[in-house]
Amino acid sequence: MKYFSILLLFFCSFQNTIGNVEKLDKEYGFRNHSFGTLISAFKNLVFTGGIGEVKNFENRADDLSFGDYKANKISYFFYKNKFYRYVIEIKGIENRKGILAWFQSQYGPGALKNAKTNRYVWMGKEVIADYVETPTGAIIEVSSKQYEDLIESGKDRAE
Repeated sequence: MKYFSILLLFFCSFQNTIGNVEKLDKEYGFRNHSFGTLISAFKNLVFTGGIGEVKNFENRADDLSFGDYKANKISYFFYKNKFYRYVIEIKGIENRKGILAWFQSQYGPGALKNAKTNRYVWMGKEVIADYVETPTGAIIEVSSKQYEDLIESGKDRAE
């Protein structure tokens, strides 16, 4: 009976995590923009850097709130002018704990990949998210697997 209870607990936890990762896949983007959206659909972006076909921007008018906690900034990344990744930078221990709790309440607990850096990963079918703590805060990166694979493989460079 003890083993059955443990197995049932594991299964319920697994189902909850899958369901929440499916939510991340279903959203497939951030706020009102799906991954793959052209940069022209975004407003108030300020160019902050880039390498080759990858460009990154900030929207300095962004709402940085996640529940009762605030991020320091949100960066948007585009490949060939299509949105494929966003990065949330968090400053302060209270903010990082609060935003991690908010993120986990939305997408499940994630898989703890490194206890030393408190790194969590959410692997959906379409979207991957990564949370890692820094000495002064944390960083959350969320991106489209399709675009990450495309950039990494370089298969479309002949286009």
